[in-house]
Amino acid sequence: MVRTFSCVFLFFLSFVALAAEPDSHSEQKLNVTLITDAKKKLTKSFAQYLKQKIDDSFPGSQVNTIAFTEKRPRASLTITLGRDSLEAVLKKPREGEAILAALITHYEYRQLLSEYPTLKSIRLGAIFHDSPIIRQMLLYKEVQPKGQRIGLLITPEEKYLLNLLRPQATKQKLILEYEIVEDVSKLSRSLLRLLNKSDVIIATHNPQIYNRQTIKSILLSLYRNQKFLIGSNRQFVKAGSVASSYTTMSQLLSEITKELSYFNEHQQLHAPFFTEDFAVSINYDVARSLNLSIKNDQQIANSIQRLELSIGADKLYE
Repeated sequence: MVRTFSCVFLFFLSFVALAAEPDSHSEQKLNVTLITDAKKKLTKSFAQYLKQKIDDSFPGSQVNTIAFTEKRPRASLTITLGRDSLEAVLKKPREGEAILAALITHYEYRQLLSEYPTLKSIRLGAIFHDSPIIRQMLLYKEVQPKGQRIGLLITPEEKYLLNLLRPQATKQKLILEYEIVEDVSKLSRSLLRLLNKSDVIIATHNPQIYNRQTIKSILLSLYRNQKFLIGSNRQFVKAGSVASSYTTMSQLLSEITKELSYFNEHQQLHAPFFTEDFAVSINYDVARSLNLSIKNDQQIANSIQRLELSIGADKLYE
């Protein structure tokens, strides 16, 4: 009887000891620095929401928010918000520092890496908030199922896109046409040549080609030729493109939180990636003027997402 009681008591003590032993992952707190661009309200407001998200998801963590012009404190992870914030950090990298870039496009990220090529001492990750062009191609197929010829206007430094996109275009039974804009002052000529061999133009996130000064003339040229634009973000749809897929701020916050959980557990970041979750915006007025019958935007987003899952997004967007 005494022996049995002793065994039970020892088992109870061992159980209490195990229960008291902290979980190395769940107890580990984050020390994060958020770097914003003081001149841009978007990065400042996004930082506030992100700080709240981190506080809620990782209780007890320390989160500092500073402008990129300020001296940054030591942190287990630095999150840069916007292009200029990332550039400020890349100018003064610290040995072994972990940096996650957010509120940045794939184009901006590649541009910065070309300017700062020797950054082997830091751990660098990124979550792009623009949609990959292949996703916009899938959107085009939803908007115009019988369409075939997609056109891209690109600058010389974007030639790498052609090798990435051609195989996927072929798999989706699409023909990829393009024009390389060597001189932006001659953009209209390149556009007209492209319109003669394309059914649609898919915009890249290149501000040299697509900006406030050029977008109106690009859209007018398309309308005259009874063709349309798939924009690179939601603002294009407001300006007059037929559709675009894009990442909402809520979706981006969720993606960052998932990446923080991964970092908290593994002390490393994934390779740069596009968001898995996205939304679709449709300009139905423009669509009707072009006699396009388009499904509900949520139906289209769901359809594209199913296709991405069946193909494997890692194969599409690597």
